[in-house]
Amino acid sequence: MKKVLFLILALMTGLAVNAQSNFDARMRNAVEMMDQGLFPQAISQLEGVVKDYPKSFIPRYELAYAYLLNGDPQKAYTCLKKAKGCKDKTDQWYQLMGTMEDEYLNNPDKCMKTLQKGLKEFPNSGLLHVEMGVMHQIRKEYDEAGACYLGGIERDPMFTSNYFRAANLYLASSRPTWGLMFCEMYMLLDPYSERANAISKNLAEFMRQSVSITDSSISITLGKEYTITVDPDNMTFMMPFEVTYNLKASLSTIPAAIKGKTELDIETLTIMHRALMDEFTKTDPERPESKSLSQKHGDILFPFLKRIDDAGFFDVYCHLLYRGMGDDAIEWLEDHQSELEDFHNWLLTTPFVITTQTAFTPRTAKAYNLLEGSSE
Repeated sequence: MKKVLFLILALMTGLAVNAQSNFDARMRNAVEMMDQGLFPQAISQLEGVVKDYPKSFIPRYELAYAYLLNGDPQKAYTCLKKAKGCKDKTDQWYQLMGTMEDEYLNNPDKCMKTLQKGLKEFPNSGLLHVEMGVMHQIRKEYDEAGACYLGGIERDPMFTSNYFRAANLYLASSRPTWGLMFCEMYMLLDPYSERANAISKNLAEFMRQSVSITDSSISITLGKEYTITVDPDNMTFMMPFEVTYNLKASLSTIPAAIKGKTELDIETLTIMHRALMDEFTKTDPERPESKSLSQKHGDILFPFLKRIDDAGFFDVYCHLLYRGMGDDAIEWLEDHQSELEDFHNWLLTTPFVITTQTAFTPRTAKAYNLLEGSSE
């Protein structure tokens, strides 16, 4: 009897594996057709998969997307509506439905409601956070847009689109320090994409506008001024991250000035960036228990840059980061292909990983008390 049961289980397992293999192969073939622009063929393939797997979400979603790419938004909308009840539905349903309601039904309010429902069902979806942020930004509701991007970073920290959107939004705001931070985080997570090229151009333009160079000095201005208040009763003098960054960024210009720079170029930016990284990661050699500024603030970026520097790739990284500066940076990268490839391989084995516990945003950054330990 046991042998018979075992044989039945084995047969059932084999059938399930074969069915899954068949499903995967058909879906992969359909997606490849879509990638090649063969939309009618992909639609025909996906219609067959939907017929054979009527309760599965992914075939219906891909079919709706194929209809859309083939210029038939009405069929896409109808198909997507039928996928709403699939038990394996993902956040992608809300994202695509919202897009169709906004762009094809010309009903942005309905789109917003759909995205809000999606976030209730998938509160940790970076995809839905960025879509909601974009809708707010279109309406010029910048505070709400920023809150959505930050929520996406904090809840889904390896989803890169929220860093891209937040970087551009904050660079154009009165708090560009966070724009600079998000630019670098995005660059480390997705260094070779078209979006990375766009980020680098925006970053380069911001630095050109923010760094002033004369015959005898270099200075940098990063947004609004910040006021720090002291509570003498509690002996607290809290230092926010943005204040620290602004102060240390100003100090970073000194090594570049000593080098005798007369204009902002990629070498100047590299000198400044290394000095800034050193300021955030150094500790007091006479106090082994002392913490770095990054540790005090909860920052994860500069410690990773220190690892890049220790591995010997800091110059390569800075030229990637600031390649938007133009020909000098691009030519340098072309002349250092070997180092660039080595850095690429290093990143593959030593990736920049952000978790929900380490996500670093204006809402998670810590302030520290400047007066702690002052009596020692």
